[in-house]
Amino acid sequence: MFSGKILVKKFHGFSRKVVRYGRKASPVKKNKVNAKVLWSELDENLLGEIMSRLGLTDQARFHAVCKRWHSIRPVTMYKSLPWFVSFEKHPSLWSHSIKCCLYEPYSSPRSRISTYKISLSKFSVPYSLPTIFTVESKNNWLFTSVCQRNWFGPSFHKYFFVFSPFTRTVIQLPKLDYQLPLSSSFMHTFSTNPDSPDCVFFISNTCDEPEFVVLTCCQGDKEWTLKKFNNSVPGLCLAEYIYGTFFVVSPSGQLVSYNIMNGGFEIEKLNRDEDLDQLFDSQMDFFMFELNGELMIMYIGFRFDHVRRDNTTFPGIPCIKKFDWPTKAWIPIRSLGDQTLFVGYRILSVVKVGMEQARNMGVLSNAIYYYFDLGCIIYSFENGVLVQFKYNPASKNTVESGDILQDHCDSAIRDKNHLYFFLEPPVI
Repeated sequence: MFSGKILVKKFHGFSRKVVRYGRKASPVKKNKVNAKVLWSELDENLLGEIMSRLGLTDQARFHAVCKRWHSIRPVTMYKSLPWFVSFEKHPSLWSHSIKCCLYEPYSSPRSRISTYKISLSKFSVPYSLPTIFTVESKNNWLFTSVCQRNWFGPSFHKYFFVFSPFTRTVIQLPKLDYQLPLSSSFMHTFSTNPDSPDCVFFISNTCDEPEFVVLTCCQGDKEWTLKKFNNSVPGLCLAEYIYGTFFVVSPSGQLVSYNIMNGGFEIEKLNRDEDLDQLFDSQMDFFMFELNGELMIMYIGFRFDHVRRDNTTFPGIPCIKKFDWPTKAWIPIRSLGDQTLFVGYRILSVVKVGMEQARNMGVLSNAIYYYFDLGCIIYSFENGVLVQFKYNPASKNTVESGDILQDHCDSAIRDKNHLYFFLEPPVI
């Protein structure tokens, strides 16, 4: 708004009125705050809310902004969806190393969070063509066996180590002197986190041989402890640790145990389960894991008797059972509680996610998310019975359906040169 001011000026004795125009001065606001609010002085609760919506990599950048932001902690201490890790099946001959890639669930499969190469020279592996034959995932650690090929004789598993993709910690285990042939399947796992002093590493054969062989070692041991048992149960293929005991199970439900305190070997269940026998013939994927202190087994995946019109197979309803100690039998479970399981075709691990972690992402509780090449199927318990709750085709990419992980699962299905694993969401 413009206003004029009348001035009276005299020119050679004559008076003359002059109008001077100018911008009207705006009144000064008494409550106006001239000081600027600095980013570093934002409210801690607001900064915590902002940080809780960032991925792990962005949270690291958030902490590097200033000293005050470095002390901020997110409102939720967990990320909600499983992470991915890929492991080379055949290490590079020229670099003599194994490449491991870590992927965040919110990123593209092409955008790796980190890549790490594990040098095999540290384990005294000769420069012949080595092969990673087995990798087991547990507690976000990878228990790895490296076999040195022998072109003029039998090849044996001799080199073992554990690796943490999040911390990049590599723990070398003693060289195995026992001749475990490459053609012989075996199981390996561990009791607690490998970086703890009380961790026990466990290796056993599949009992297709006349004897049940158990190999154990602890942190700092120079060699493996060997024990052999005459009792043999055929078909043992998976191992799990719970309550101070290693349990080994077969696809038909036969179960044996090895107590690490007294070295005792016991057959917990020898009778075959008819339901499990039928599922074994269907060629579904077989898993064993611990859930809420219970020993669980699960069949999930494709059944050859489920054929659609386009001649492609479709995943069947999973079968999940727990071991009932009083009756020494596998019984169906009626609920997962507040837990959610993530499983995938050709993804060699089962990940448990609690609802405290997943509530902000719309993930269902008491459900199983199964990923395959055509999308994601969500199974839920209704009145104690596991049913198919929802099928989300691969074309949909929504957080609520869990299909945000679909791109990573598709990479695992197509890639024949790497092993893929789910990892539990890291604790910040």
